[in-house]
Amino acid sequence: MVLNIGCWNINGLISKLRTNSVHRSEMRSIFNTLDFIGLVEKWTTPQSNLGLPGFSYLSKHRKKTPQERQAVRGSGVVLQKHI
Repeated sequence: MVLNIGCWNINGLISKLRTNSVHRSEMRSIFNTLDFIGLVEKWTTPQSNLGLPGFSYLSKHRKKTPQERQAVRGSGVVLQKHI
């Protein structure tokens, strides 16, 4: 079995998914070509839901600093559910 793997500095994943259907369509196209996608600078919270059918999402958030209300930077992976 061959896996197609990618890495993407997403710089604000949720805002791209919610604010612009073109971004959502483009991202879905990219995600569909890969089995495993590493995401950095995703700017999500632990409660964030990507809402991408057919994919699983795992993430790790950095610890909150005293100057921040919540920790939002971090990394994550998107996996095709067949993996």
